[in-house]
Amino acid sequence: MNEQSNNLIKIDVTTVPWFNKNEWMMVFDFLYSQLPQRAKAMEIIKMWKLRYQRLAAGIEGTYILLQVLEKPLQDNDYYDLQVLFSTAILRFLNVCVTHDRVQGTFSINAKQARIPSWIIDMRHEIAHGTNLPTLDLLKKACEFGFDWLYNKYWLPVSQLLRDYVFETDVEPMNDQEMILSKQNEISTQSIFLLDIFECIVIFQHPKFNVQTINDIPDPECRENLLKDLKNFRAFFHINKDTELSELSKSVIYAIHGCLSMARKDTKEQIVDSLLNGIGFLCEEDLQMQLFESTSLEILPWSYVSLWLELLQVFCKLSMIECLFIKLFNIMLDSNQNEHRKRMASLWVIEIAKALKKVQLFQIAYETNFENMDSSIKSNRLKCAKYVIEKIESIHQALNLIMTFDPETKIPSVISNFKQFSKLALKEPNEYIKLCLPFILELNTPKLDSDLTAQLNQLIDKFINSKSVQITNEGKSSDENIYSVEDLKKYVGGKIPKFEEEDLEIMDSDDSTPVIENTSVNDISTNKDVDKNNHWKMASEHLKFENCPLGLLPWQDKNINPTLQIFLESQS
Repeated sequence: MNEQSNNLIKIDVTTVPWFNKNEWMMVFDFLYSQLPQRAKAMEIIKMWKLRYQRLAAGIEGTYILLQVLEKPLQDNDYYDLQVLFSTAILRFLNVCVTHDRVQGTFSINAKQARIPSWIIDMRHEIAHGTNLPTLDLLKKACEFGFDWLYNKYWLPVSQLLRDYVFETDVEPMNDQEMILSKQNEISTQSIFLLDIFECIVIFQHPKFNVQTINDIPDPECRENLLKDLKNFRAFFHINKDTELSELSKSVIYAIHGCLSMARKDTKEQIVDSLLNGIGFLCEEDLQMQLFESTSLEILPWSYVSLWLELLQVFCKLSMIECLFIKLFNIMLDSNQNEHRKRMASLWVIEIAKALKKVQLFQIAYETNFENMDSSIKSNRLKCAKYVIEKIESIHQALNLIMTFDPETKIPSVISNFKQFSKLALKEPNEYIKLCLPFILELNTPKLDSDLTAQLNQLIDKFINSKSVQITNEGKSSDENIYSVEDLKKYVGGKIPKFEEEDLEIMDSDDSTPVIENTSVNDISTNKDVDKNNHWKMASEHLKFENCPLGLLPWQDKNINPTLQIFLESQS
């Protein structure tokens, strides 16, 4: 704690036995790389123990397990090895899982830490039984513990660990500044990981037929990917022969780790980065390369499935609503090109279908829960799997729809019609119309068919009114209006009303030519008039001779003219 200007500023630092973060990361790399050097890692951890007796539980547990896993087995008696491995397992579990001294709480803590029941039973057998477990089973338990430490200690800490250099002439950051700095770092790291994932996804598409990093056809892209992955060696233990499917899972795990610590505004930055990349909305050149077409009606499952794991992460971290809103904004943005708008609408459809699948699952779960076997009821994952398999067997089409977490909450901007209408129905276009039926399926309560039909008619009218072309061959459109029929085409079948001030201007226009003492026959033969072939003689029903005052020639005197205009506009 430092006192400055009578304010206490908290600095979140801890004294550690390693010199800096690089030394800790080197040990991490020695332990979990593709070609591990566990013996070197043990030597460095021994040095840490000499410097500081009470190591972090994760490091202590790692050291306990390495002492037996790295021990030559051929030089020892079978029973001696059983004792060594049994002792290591007891010590590992006591150090890493036991958090309090209250008797009977170990099994609860172990389950919360996702230690499998067979290891919990093994511990009980070692401590209280007369016979020790077999050596193969003991080794398997130690290897599990070593992998468990990767996920529970080494990987999470690698994302949090920072060097702290104290300088007397530099003011330490306050809490708000530290939070902001941390969020900026998370954002930078997540965007970098997202770029890596995008590259992997593109080459995973069947069109490229790439299985490993070494198979990537572009040498420059291949080397850049390897270079980028080396910056994240704490996450990825790879070489040129690493399969892209395996690497994809590791990247997703890392992205999930980063985003789980991100605030809402940081998550929005990540979604923006995804939508600004070339992959998710599949730029036209890439789309032509992958699908040999730039006008997809639906997104192929071979492409959607590649992004499924990322969208599942978004779902778990409540980022689907943000993605949904930003996709809608793209569809409504006049500055976006038509291709991006269309791709955004197709992704909205896929997400809406996946959420509908979640909705069906939740209904099926409530309906079938009482009839489930008790062994399934007690396990949430088994229960979810059972229900998903059941609804997929009934609705075969659901097999080609993304599966989100069954406990996903449908975002209110989708399920609430008022919220959705504020987002999407201000200026609807053909892309909104394309995905509208899929979104209305998610509305709660469901809209009745009449209201849905009226909504579609309203959107159709709005789209038609906006679809009139303003220009024709580079000329102003009003240069091509020569008759009432042309005007009707221009305004979509409706004639706009003139304001009074417009009529006054027309009446006072001195430039209007006046034809005196000229008959209709003279006009029809007038050469100057004949030059303009856009004009034609009025038909009989347009004559004003016997027209009552206040009516136009073609209006029925028995019907209110205003009402007639309204009826014609609605037909």
